[in-house]
Amino acid sequence: MAKKDYYLEISSKPDSLPEVEDFLERIGSENNLDKTILNNLIISINEATTNGMMHGNKGDINKKVKISISITDTEIISVIKDEGKGFDPSQVPDPTRPENLFKESGRGLFIMNTCCKSVKYDFHPEGTELTLVMKL
Repeated sequence: MAKKDYYLEISSKPDSLPEVEDFLERIGSENNLDKTILNNLIISINEATTNGMMHGNKGDINKKVKISISITDTEIISVIKDEGKGFDPSQVPDPTRPENLFKESGRGLFIMNTCCKSVKYDFHPEGTELTLVMKL
């Protein structure tokens, strides 16, 4: 299979999230992705997009979240970019610790790390870039 590339740009408003899910469902259908892989992709991208909207872009609807996905024979590479200043991933509390189990937020990074082969952050003056890699 030849490499396939997909792109979506949305504003930082929560009602844009169904557009992301439709985008991912279309990718899954076009590439006959296994249901488990597609579900992991949807969960990971939704978490990354929500984090980009709320934490990176601080809910500013004038700022964008950009999603690029490349599918090869062996992996799915997703890049999610926001316009935020970035953060220190090591400072995010571990959601599996007893004191964090009942918190309403803070599980996104854990979920992405569980669903993906690799999770990498790059911080630039113009925003944060998150690269997620999943094996096929």
